[in-house]
Amino acid sequence: MAILKDTIVQGNLNVTGTITCTSVTQTSDIRKKDVVGKLDLEKAYNLIDKCQEILYVLKDDNSQKKQIGLIAQEIQEFFPELVYEDKDGWLSLDYSRLTVIILRVLKDLIERIDKLEEKQ
Repeated sequence: MAILKDTIVQGNLNVTGTITCTSVTQTSDIRKKDVVGKLDLEKAYNLIDKCQEILYVLKDDNSQKKQIGLIAQEIQEFFPELVYEDKDGWLSLDYSRLTVIILRVLKDLIERIDKLEEKQ
């Protein structure tokens, strides 16, 4: 087995199969970002309200292993920034960035709960 260290891939890396690793990170340093706006809370709520959580098997996977996921086309309607289309038109979803949307809705819900508790 070959061990690679500090391998850099510039461009796309397409993997069919399972990737097992100890850590995956995405660039998040503010020094590399030009902030262009804030997350739209109404769109975040609409996404959570309208997207379907599904159990599925991939049509071309002989193992027929059940998986859990979302439908890229539904996410694309609200947050096209999270959906990528390959050269053949297949859509993929950046699941890791969905946490930002969930975090925004959760913060709003906590704020609402706090206000309700203050009224009591």
